[in-house]
Amino acid sequence: MRDRSGKKSCARILAFLWVLSLAFVRSSHAQSDVFTKWVTSPYGSLLTMVADSQNNTYAAGSVCTGSGGSCSDIEAVTIKVNPQGQTAWRFFLSSPLQNAKGVDVAVDAAGNVYTLYESQTGNGPTFGQQIFEIATAKYSSTGTREWINFIPSSSSVFLTPSHLAVAPSGDVYIAYTAAQATSGNSSAIVLKYDTNGKELWSKTAAPVPNIVNSPTAIGLDSSENAYVLVNSGTASHTEESVIVKFDPAGDVLASFGQNVLGDIPVLHIDQEGNSYVSGSGGATNDVPIAAKFTSSGATAWVHNLSEAVQPVELPAGITTSPTGQVFIAQTSSDPVSNNGFDIAVLSLDANGNELWLGRYSHPDRSGQDMAAAIAVNSTGEAYVTGYAVLPSGTTDAATVKFESTGNLAWAELYAPSGETGTGEAIAAAGPNLFVLAGVANPQTGTGGGVIIDYIQDAAEVSPTSLTFGDQLESTQSSPKSFTLTNTAEVPLTQISFEVSGDFQLINNCPSSLAVGASCTVGVAFTPTETGTRTGTVIVHDDWAGSINNPQTIKLTGTGVS
Repeated sequence: MRDRSGKKSCARILAFLWVLSLAFVRSSHAQSDVFTKWVTSPYGSLLTMVADSQNNTYAAGSVCTGSGGSCSDIEAVTIKVNPQGQTAWRFFLSSPLQNAKGVDVAVDAAGNVYTLYESQTGNGPTFGQQIFEIATAKYSSTGTREWINFIPSSSSVFLTPSHLAVAPSGDVYIAYTAAQATSGNSSAIVLKYDTNGKELWSKTAAPVPNIVNSPTAIGLDSSENAYVLVNSGTASHTEESVIVKFDPAGDVLASFGQNVLGDIPVLHIDQEGNSYVSGSGGATNDVPIAAKFTSSGATAWVHNLSEAVQPVELPAGITTSPTGQVFIAQTSSDPVSNNGFDIAVLSLDANGNELWLGRYSHPDRSGQDMAAAIAVNSTGEAYVTGYAVLPSGTTDAATVKFESTGNLAWAELYAPSGETGTGEAIAAAGPNLFVLAGVANPQTGTGGGVIIDYIQDAAEVSPTSLTFGDQLESTQSSPKSFTLTNTAEVPLTQISFEVSGDFQLINNCPSSLAVGASCTVGVAFTPTETGTRTGTVIVHDDWAGSINNPQTIKLTGTGVS
């Protein structure tokens, strides 16, 4: 039995805590580049995904639950997948009209998960028009639903959810459209809940230049100011975009970007509150651009993308590295073929100057390779997912890595046999790279979502921290140990260890490990003075991922006299 929020009996929920499809696939690339650790099909058609610092992934979307394989009942779903590719838990949300989906998902610093849903509750006066209510839910890391809140449409105002952003503390900001049923005029609304689900405020994003407004993206800075990107149009479809900045109390601090920004689909907010966008310029500058605005809303720079990138679609994403380097994922005209498209990344420095342009095209340059999402690691390496058109006309999900210099490091294609694949979302977490891809069978019309874990370092350590407790100064403790495992399908070689602090290796591993092999390493603690002492063991090997994101064991102990 389901209630209004899609809650099922405990037995029904537990019955779904199983892994559907877990496949280990060998990469076609060199050992030192990348390999596919696992591919899992956790359930349903997944639209959005995030990863946490523990390499858990969370995805949201929808699933067909009608009998006999029909799609008469579409329920929303949120899924957690653990670092081994196993489904940890699922939650469902039903709709009075059997049509619901998860549209965005986020995670806070404690590992709690938040999902923004839409659920159809009626039909509008216009043919095909659907009326939705908005739901926002919080789940604990272990799979307990903490709360769920609903915002219904009325007979005169129709609501559509857009995106959510979550602060490390668990405060939740959702952005949605409120459209007048009769006039079609609409407003962009931002609503804030605290981590316990209490509504703190709800505000209209204003001032805006036009009468038809909808939120395109939302982001937070380190002070928890909220920035919402609003697409502002007219009845004749003239499009402008503005960014409205709210403080944590819901007061508008600034509205900026008008006359500079046209159709802008992507927004990134850095920790200092700088805003980065890309898309088309304003009405007087209708060319593809990227732009940066300061935290006060002043225009820092505008970069014309026409000459370097030659985009054929609006950008797929924009982000920055910790040093302020800017990365824009774009679908670009192929400079070699007459009508082909490339997956491209343009990198700019903090002042908007071009650093490099990286491109990927399927080797036969047979068609339209498209970018969909971008992620950047701490060292300025860029990852893009999308799809590549093959000579047969089918598509594979394409995931590519560009080095910090813009050189193409590797490209991976994925699609099950006889099916098509398209990359939808991407998240970088140390040496792990998670990709959400949609797959479909052209013959049957069926499909769903898969999550892929690409690994750039085959080494895996467990546990990742050792605590020694109190130890007499200048005396050596009993050893504690960790295990190093080769998770790849080729030998792990050039193994070495780097230890720091008042800690010593008691024994070592061999310089290479066979496929699937493990070794145990002992560590002892000899404090050189009293008080808390810390250190690390860093594992080096022959994988490229070991250079920038080596496996690390954190060490702590206390010296006493």
